[in-house]
Amino acid sequence: MENTRKVKAEPLAERLAERLAERLAERGAERGAEPKPQRRLKNVTITMDEDLLRRLRVEAAEQGASVSRLVTELARERVLRKDSHQRAMRDFLAGAPLFRSGGKYLTRQEAHDR
Repeated sequence: MENTRKVKAEPLAERLAERLAERLAERGAERGAEPKPQRRLKNVTITMDEDLLRRLRVEAAEQGASVSRLVTELARERVLRKDSHQRAMRDFLAGAPLFRSGGKYLTRQEAHDR
């Protein structure tokens, strides 16, 4: 009788994909190419209005992309824009004051007495 092991398909597929990526990276390194960082993709389920989904499919088809790729790009743009805005606000607030007085600031009473 033959000695066989049962292996779950998912872990096996993941190991094969990792080996393939490693070999491709090694070949690229041999040719002087920079290895690309590996990103793990996750599946998500979203719920949306039927009309919006139809329009999204049309948009994706016009761009020659899948709905998944289009949604990913839109989400990435939004997150990067928010990060960029927050970074710009931090830099602005950390900078020098915009207005300088010629001397001491007026007290509340002095400002109202004028």
